[in-house]
Amino acid sequence: MVIEKDKILTENANLAHGYGPLSLNTFSAYVKNPPISKVFREIGFADELGSGMINTNKYTRIYSGGEPQFIEGDTFRIIIPLSEVATATVGPTVRTTSGEEINEEINGEINGEIKLTTTEQRILEEMKKNAHITRPELMESIGISKSTLDRAMSRLKKSNLLERVGSNKTGYWKINC
Repeated sequence: MVIEKDKILTENANLAHGYGPLSLNTFSAYVKNPPISKVFREIGFADELGSGMINTNKYTRIYSGGEPQFIEGDTFRIIIPLSEVATATVGPTVRTTSGEEINEEINGEINGEIKLTTTEQRILEEMKKNAHITRPELMESIGISKSTLDRAMSRLKKSNLLERVGSNKTGYWKINC
């Protein structure tokens, strides 16, 4: 595995059934490396055949907004693009009295008064990507608990930075900053 500024590249020995890029819509699942697959099955860490490609595609879109590449050959390659947010170098971190991080360089002050926590900033970033995102999707994509999400969203709403437009079921999030 190689992690670069704009991508993650993995390579694995492979019993190739073809050569070139694979498409999620047309691929046929088969064991790429039988000895490794057998070890993971024996210790109970193997998922369903083909689920790795499906999950990689799903989570790459959620976390980087990009499209992973799967390349078949004697060496199986996966290239996962990274978004600028995922690789940004951030400034000094300051902690509030409640222990939450405030990054002065990225978050700064809004209207000279409100400082966003890292969690609040990530919530707004996810909502900018998808105004119809649900609370469970937010908790999963950011990796926070329900109580943390509720606390952060309450603060964003009280600060008039966030509001819900329409019903809980069919509405969307409106960001006011």
